[in-house]
Amino acid sequence: MGIEDIFREFSFGVKDNIREKLLKMLKTEIDRSKRTIGAIIVTDEGLPIAYYPNDLFSDKSGFSPSLAIIENTVEKSIKELLDGDLDYITIATNNHILIIKNAGNGYIVSLISQKGVPMNVLYRKILRIIKRIEEIMK
Repeated sequence: MGIEDIFREFSFGVKDNIREKLLKMLKTEIDRSKRTIGAIIVTDEGLPIAYYPNDLFSDKSGFSPSLAIIENTVEKSIKELLDGDLDYITIATNNHILIIKNAGNGYIVSLISQKGVPMNVLYRKILRIIKRIEEIMK
């Protein structure tokens, strides 16, 4: 079962018109930069809410739960070991950078870019996405 099948089967408490606004916003944000590859919004439990582009995430139903597991595990470890709050997580591969940030209100956002994009650019972009999510969800 792919993410599209999950979308058709469950609403995850997000109305279709809200989901459409989120998809449009993600498309706008991702299309602003050729080096930003995609973004996904998931619940704290790892259920996909919106993502763009479709072909990047459509057959990767294990990706969104993995984001939630990573974020929740690292957040718990930070609180226990360092007595602090998690801001964001960065994962770098040979070719890509993945940034994961809790957006509050039960949502996690992840942004994927080509390697070489400055972290401050990615961080500002993910903060802009989170701000837009808050505006849309009002």
